[in-house]
Amino acid sequence: MRINFALGGFMLKVKFNLVFVVFFVVIVSTFNVRAGADPLWWVESDAHGTIPPEIIRNPNFTEPSPSGRSATPDSIFPSEECLNFDFQGVEFLDNPASQHGYGSVAYPYEISRYEVTNCQYAYFLNEVAAYADPHLLYDDRMGTWNQSGILKITDSGVSIYLVMKDMMNKPVNYVSWLSAARFVNWLQNRQSHLGADTEHGTYDLTQHFSYKNAIRSDTATFAIPSADEWYKAAYYDPSHWDEDSYWRYATRSNFQPEFGPASVNGHFLNPGEFKANYNSSSNWRGTLKGNVLSVGSTGEASASYFGTQDMNGNVSEWTKELICMDQRCGRFFIGGDANSNYAPDGSRYVPGLLLKYTALNTSNDGDDIYRYWRTGFRIVRLRPAIQTTANR
Repeated sequence: MRINFALGGFMLKVKFNLVFVVFFVVIVSTFNVRAGADPLWWVESDAHGTIPPEIIRNPNFTEPSPSGRSATPDSIFPSEECLNFDFQGVEFLDNPASQHGYGSVAYPYEISRYEVTNCQYAYFLNEVAAYADPHLLYDDRMGTWNQSGILKITDSGVSIYLVMKDMMNKPVNYVSWLSAARFVNWLQNRQSHLGADTEHGTYDLTQHFSYKNAIRSDTATFAIPSADEWYKAAYYDPSHWDEDSYWRYATRSNFQPEFGPASVNGHFLNPGEFKANYNSSSNWRGTLKGNVLSVGSTGEASASYFGTQDMNGNVSEWTKELICMDQRCGRFFIGGDANSNYAPDGSRYVPGLLLKYTALNTSNDGDDIYRYWRTGFRIVRLRPAIQTTANR
């Protein structure tokens, strides 16, 4: 099989053979990195496990235009009421993996019904980054881009974080993997005397190369989902007639979800069965290439078997999975986003919703190189009585 990549005006031709693969698709996507950042290797592979990862060197990185927004009377200071994650139980222990090797989890756990929102993340920022932000938990683009909604206001060395009108229940984005890890550390430590500590808890982030070496503690309560935890919550359905009990999409369907327009305040306009925010179709706030929508606004009829929503589309989501190639390492994000492309031929495969990606880099905390409006995260809550090395 031959695949052509258009990179920087040159055509790179890659030949390889795939065994037992009847379908293959590659997307070359464009993303943003900070000036002066180490070169990235970009990895793409099929979320269902059938496609070996391919490496693309230095794709072109682009962004939409900034909105130039500033604080308004409609900006809201987030309250603790935001911290309702509406966890959904995931049972059926020792379920088999899908035919592609993902989804087998031997222990009960819970996963947040929705992606982490601006309201939840802004509350976290006010708790841990009011006087200093040494770990860059806040990205300036959170307050200036049309797809984001958190404002930072600093006076006399003290910062507060507000959420813009109509952005409270939109998924937070421009969040690195380490920022997500610090968020769950903070949730873990809110239950103890450690309070606002972000460096200990679920993950030890004080060690050298913490981005690469951080693993989940066996005593963790809150965590970033593993690929198996994420996959099971999204696709597994013990009542499904298919031979391995897994749907192809997280809407309990084997056919590509329906996309649609957004309302003026950023809700999915026509909620119902088999709906997802993708294909750049849901534009509001002046966007032309898609935008995030209120979490869950596609409707409960589009939820997975376990009740999770937006696991396809809206924003891609970080997992704890690590891949290393040629001394470069990165964490996977998965699930597709508002910009993932529709399959115009009516295929059952929507490429962007089936692929998982990562950015590989060599720097210590190099995940901060990758922060984009198309990537966020959700969290899992583990049962303390369950002590298993599978948690790693």
